[in-house]
Amino acid sequence: MRILCQNITIVCLVCAGLVMVSAQVDAADIMVDAKCTLADAIMSANWDTEVRECRAGIGPDTIHLTEHVTLTETLPPIRSQITIEGKGHTVSGDNQFRIFYVTDGGLLTINRLTVIDAQANFGGAIVLDDWTALQIKSSVFAGNRAGGGDLSYGGAIYSRENATLVITRSRFIDNSALDGGAIYTDGDSTITGSSFRGNSASGGDYSTGGALVNRGSLTMFNSVFENNTAASYAGALSNFGRLSIIDGKFSGNSAGGGGALVNSDGDVDILDSEFIDNAATLSVAGAISNNGGTIDIWNSTIRGNATPVTGGGLMVGYGRATLNGVTLDNNSAAEGGGIFVYGDERNKAELHLRNSSISNSSGGDCVVDGILAEYVDNTLEDAGCIQRSLVIPAFDSLVDGLVSSFQAQDRATDEK
Repeated sequence: MRILCQNITIVCLVCAGLVMVSAQVDAADIMVDAKCTLADAIMSANWDTEVRECRAGIGPDTIHLTEHVTLTETLPPIRSQITIEGKGHTVSGDNQFRIFYVTDGGLLTINRLTVIDAQANFGGAIVLDDWTALQIKSSVFAGNRAGGGDLSYGGAIYSRENATLVITRSRFIDNSALDGGAIYTDGDSTITGSSFRGNSASGGDYSTGGALVNRGSLTMFNSVFENNTAASYAGALSNFGRLSIIDGKFSGNSAGGGGALVNSDGDVDILDSEFIDNAATLSVAGAISNNGGTIDIWNSTIRGNATPVTGGGLMVGYGRATLNGVTLDNNSAAEGGGIFVYGDERNKAELHLRNSSISNSSGGDCVVDGILAEYVDNTLEDAGCIQRSLVIPAFDSLVDGLVSSFQAQDRATDEK
């Protein structure tokens, strides 16, 4: 939000009372070089005092890198408003250390920085505590890892419930964790014009979110998820909260179930997006699985996705799915190559299908074992959505596993 008042531009980042302000105030430029280390520069900025060869900070400060940095010890936490101008340089955790820990209301901005080879039990490269904020611009996170315990979340970034995360024009490559290979967020997040490639979630009984796990509120614009993997489910993105995807591209992602996206009791809006050539290797949902909650998909394409079980393009297992102006083409499954809607005696999933087309499906265009609540102006190669009663042990097993995973994650979150 930008407010212009008396020739002063104030940029506000607002979330639950948290405000990041840049105005005409005193600030210091601190140069990281052979005399002033990154650790000393952070302490100078935090406390507005000279630390060894680093000049004193003054209010919101900017730290400029003039060379690559490889950590030999853990850096001090970020406790004030700090901008780090990477200028294309690299900070390495040397496969031993986390890079940044933002706490005590700290506000960190990173610009043109490459962050590599960081490692910690959770939040491999960066952790955001409650009531902090992180803005990332034109930066790269590669080869970072969270591992070493039950809370191994967020290979690159872990953001707590009351934190704010904003990412613009950045890349996340080959990061890994138990859950959320690149990012695990419980807070409010916005991602624009960024890419996630080759990230992975593995090592747990129900590892999820090859690139990202969202348990808060996440809005994404014009971002790409490609070739991410999860050992259990949600090869690219696992959602438990509020998620909006605009102009997203998901391709080549894979998991045991839910090749690209799994929504678990959350609320999802998808607009003008593509899900192409994703795969579930063991269980349901080649591209998208709605496992409770709601998912609304508008003017999007779901093509070339596959599963050996049900729901090549979309699996609706509990909850409600609405598709409007969606093209499903060349998806494959044993049942419901385009769409499969699950139902059992306890709960029947619900499908609203409008102005959409389904074609070239292996295993049938649309198989409904739940509720076909709306069917308007659609084009299917089959006679329509086939209604049938079918029990799928593989899906029941996945649901039981997801429930156990959610309960375990909730317990772990409560303990943090």
